[in-house]
Amino acid sequence: MSLRRSLATTLAGASLILAALSSPGAAHTLPVHSHPPAGAVLAEAPREVWVRFDGHLELALSRLRVEDSDGKRVDLGPEEAQRSQAKALRVALPPLPAGTYRVRWKAVGTDGHGTVGDYSFRVR
Repeated sequence: MSLRRSLATTLAGASLILAALSSPGAAHTLPVHSHPPAGAVLAEAPREVWVRFDGHLELALSRLRVEDSDGKRVDLGPEEAQRSQAKALRVALPPLPAGTYRVRWKAVGTDGHGTVGDYSFRVR
């Protein structure tokens, strides 16, 4: 196979992959806003954590939790969502001492595609 033909085949394959990834069927539900925001340094502990996503969530499969620096869950769970606008998950928090906290989320869209992620914030 010539170099030109090999390059053309590779480019055609890459084009198909990019087209599949950019199609609506391959869309994944991703966070668009959170409270507290990622990397925040807070003078007072928040009373809740919430993450809003760019698509509707399959609530039975989506999760949100807050952990301390030892990985121990500290939120009051279970997560709640506004049923009429199932694009956000929220958990209430007890009074938190100073420290670093990690927010972990799992979002499964109504199309069945799932994503996971996390971020941290700190209370002074």
